[in-house]
Amino acid sequence: MGLLLGLLDGALCAILYVRMCKREVPEPMGKKAAIPVALGLFAPLLSTALLVGIGLLALQIMGGDGQSLASFVPTYTLKSFVGAFLGAAFPEEFIKFFFVLLAIKLVKPKSIYECGLLGAGVGTGFTFLEQMLYGGTDPVSALVRMPFFAMHLVFDLIMALFLGLSMYEKRSGRGGAKKYAVLAFVVPVLWHTIFDAATTFNRVLQVGLETEDIFLRNAGAVFALIVLVVSIALQIWLLIQYKKRTEELCAMGLTQQSPRPHHCKSER
Repeated sequence: MGLLLGLLDGALCAILYVRMCKREVPEPMGKKAAIPVALGLFAPLLSTALLVGIGLLALQIMGGDGQSLASFVPTYTLKSFVGAFLGAAFPEEFIKFFFVLLAIKLVKPKSIYECGLLGAGVGTGFTFLEQMLYGGTDPVSALVRMPFFAMHLVFDLIMALFLGLSMYEKRSGRGGAKKYAVLAFVVPVLWHTIFDAATTFNRVLQVGLETEDIFLRNAGAVFALIVLVVSIALQIWLLIQYKKRTEELCAMGLTQQSPRPHHCKSER
């Protein structure tokens, strides 16, 4: 099931990514678009290694007695957020942040729009391998994950757009470069943490189901439902905005020779 889900979600992300690339004006960046995708394929492996490192460090801090970090967190809600942050959001986004920076270094994007493409490419590669490795074995969990196939693509699109804005501010001599550089890491990590705290690491819902506690079960379910609906809406809205502002973002050049768009291709 993991292989099938990886192929399916990876294919959907690839189709979305190719369409985004084709909209770039005055011309697409071409074969260089494959570079961030290739880099993204390595990210799940390195983020897993970082997660293991965090776990080993936690054991050292706690004296190596085998107690879980969650046992030191006082409430189920905090357990959800701490687990989501340390178990997924921080290691994954940290590694992807590094690869987005590497893609920017290698490709040297001409505009903020092209910078966003590099992030989307890293997210596409990451999605393909992560779903293959961790997509699950039962059809139900696979179907539940399907509406969120573009989440990592969107996380890294946001990350790269903020990095592009930071570069644009620095090139323009304005004062917002550091602010956007910080937001490039903080915003994806924050959204990722909230999303996983409501889903994979939702201890409120898990304990409610295990103990048949109606209050915890309902509270966890409501929390999950709200976050899932908002995430789907934000995911769609951000992708639409990125499409609608194609010409504007392409015009925000990051190099001395940055071409100005002559027409918009956002209808593609």
